[in-house]
Amino acid sequence: NAWLNGYVQHTITIVDVGVNTVSLTAEEPEAYEAGQRPGRIALTRSGPTAAALTVWIAVSGTAALDNDYFLETNGVPVLLTNSISAALTIPAGTNRLVLAVVPKDDPEEELPERVTVTVLERPGYSGGGASASVTIISEDGTVQFSSATWKVYENRGPAVIAVVRTGDTNRFSSVNYVLRDGTARRGSDYFGTGGTLDFPPGSTLQTFTIPIINDTLV
Repeated sequence: NAWLNGYVQHTITIVDVGVNTVSLTAEEPEAYEAGQRPGRIALTRSGPTAAALTVWIAVSGTAALDNDYFLETNGVPVLLTNSISAALTIPAGTNRLVLAVVPKDDPEEELPERVTVTVLERPGYSGGGASASVTIISEDGTVQFSSATWKVYENRGPAVIAVVRTGDTNRFSSVNYVLRDGTARRGSDYFGTGGTLDFPPGSTLQTFTIPIINDTLV
């Protein structure tokens, strides 16, 4: 013999993951430390917008969270779980949310670093695996000529051109240069096509020479 106990009914909820499809687009794919110009990634859903939709994302890349950048939506910082994932909510009545990648302007010169955001698959939406990236660019140093013009006499060549590196010099840097004809002509008035200048850590000045042809023409 058997009898019915307290649980005589059970409710099963079926979640249709095909109703909302989530995608990511890098609307501003570059972020700049100078002035803290953020990069922006748009989180967009297709489907009904009557209710809010929570989407889980993962964050990865060569840039370090909190050291190089932080994330925010509508001016509010995004809190990440274990520094790698977060839940973002697209509000009811809209189909998109913009995630800002805000760089931190530190004094160290750095190579470009990347932040990649990936949609995680969860009940309630499809589109897991969609991703977009923002590149953080450091502008803590510049490379430029020490003067806008140089003058050299044919019989006193070669011309020595100085290139100055400013800002932080904690990393190795290099720059390419190209020689192009103005009123002087290559092969008739000078030799050379270009080259590369290397700046070791701590170096602020490098030079290159342009051989001058001493002819008899006026």
